[in-house]
Amino acid sequence: MSEQQDFGMPLDHFTARARLALEQALNEASACGHDYLGTEHLLLAVLKQEGGVAVQILGRLGVALDRIRFELEQLMPGRSAGEAPVPLPVTPRVKRVLGLAQEEGTELGFNYIGTEHLL
Repeated sequence: MSEQQDFGMPLDHFTARARLALEQALNEASACGHDYLGTEHLLLAVLKQEGGVAVQILGRLGVALDRIRFELEQLMPGRSAGEAPVPLPVTPRVKRVLGLAQEEGTELGFNYIGTEHLL
């Protein structure tokens, strides 16, 4: 991930999978031709991480992941091949999600923030 990308907070305590989800979210935004990084991009990136804790939790709950991924992709028109122009502006909602994920991890006694906290 580019060192230039500003997520509004340091990512030191984010797991490799959580950081990968952020990188993949940037790629999703770019593939859609969007000039911002939004929560829809982050959710889609988290849901595409087959081995991630968030995906495992949703699977155990019986959530139809393929259906959610499909619906998200349908809501994001203009999908094309491309790389994310970095840095992309991060929406206030993404910054809020990252802050809440950090709070959740801390409150639960974790010294890291993973995809489960992002979810």
